[in-house]
Amino acid sequence: MRGRGRSARSRQRGNVAMLLALLLPLLLGFAALVIDLGHGWQVRSQQQNAVDSAALAGVRDLDGTSQQFNPAVASAVYYAGLNDADNQKVNVPSANVLIGNWSFTSRTFTAYGGGMPSYRVNAVQVTAPTLAVPTWFAPFIGVDSENVQTTAVAVGGSPAQTCGFPLAVPDCAIIDDNGQILCNSTMTFGRATTDNVGFTLLMPTSPVNTPGIDCEIGCALTGASVAKNGGNNCTCNNKCNATAIGNGSIYISNGNNLSQQVVDAINAAVTANPNGVFAQVPVLGSNGLTKSTCGSFQFNQAQPVVGYVEMKVVGATSGPPKTITVSINCSRTGPQSPNGSGGFFGYKSTNVYLVK
Repeated sequence: MRGRGRSARSRQRGNVAMLLALLLPLLLGFAALVIDLGHGWQVRSQQQNAVDSAALAGVRDLDGTSQQFNPAVASAVYYAGLNDADNQKVNVPSANVLIGNWSFTSRTFTAYGGGMPSYRVNAVQVTAPTLAVPTWFAPFIGVDSENVQTTAVAVGGSPAQTCGFPLAVPDCAIIDDNGQILCNSTMTFGRATTDNVGFTLLMPTSPVNTPGIDCEIGCALTGASVAKNGGNNCTCNNKCNATAIGNGSIYISNGNNLSQQVVDAINAAVTANPNGVFAQVPVLGSNGLTKSTCGSFQFNQAQPVVGYVEMKVVGATSGPPKTITVSINCSRTGPQSPNGSGGFFGYKSTNVYLVK
């Protein structure tokens, strides 16, 4: 009896040992799944943080001019290197930083090139090099490392819609024949149909009239008091059609309604603001006109909005003829949301977003 008991216990121990031998690979597999994959996800998260911060840093340097392309890439590389992944610096080569255009409509990134004008560049894509993360338990099942690679896309730029200053310019008037923004250039707006600046009430179909322009400019520059003192009794409650500005066209005029009230309001605002009077001006699509042919741009009709440009209002003259003088500014920043794929005409947005 005693011998049979020992034999049974031996068989039980043998069965347990055999069962353990059979289950050990499964147990190690679970360990690999829990520990190794967990570590891999931690490293992936660290690397993702690095490319996220790199893309956000890079896009802040973009202003629609090609001169800012290299600084944007350099910023992305630098900020990526401030982060660690798996206890080592994240070294992103400049070749892994792409600038280009992010389309909010199709949710796609297109790298710069192929004739894309610089003012369409509104995004930075950063891809980290593939990192082979060593595993601890997975080698027992033939997996020595896990490859980790992450990508981020950040977008900034001019707003797609805003109720800004009631002037408008065609894109051909503010860029040269190579698609570069004419930063710091001066533009004069008068009454002629070949001017490169026009009036708008920021509406898609409403005719541009003198009382409306007097009210809009007075409100935009100095508030309701100036507009009301002009005798128009406007309330400055006019709201532009944001949908039309973001996705369609606005009606423009060649300036026959440039009044003395507007001249006085502009000069009063310039005098009261020695640091400058700045305005966000809608940029209109000119259907491929070049700098030399931009004078044929047609006012007194609806034209599509393709972005916004920041301008400094220099002053106005009583004439004859009455004129408004503005200059293109490419060094301004603001909190406007880049919530559309409009052109990035020299205006840096302090609100930048990760979109991928």
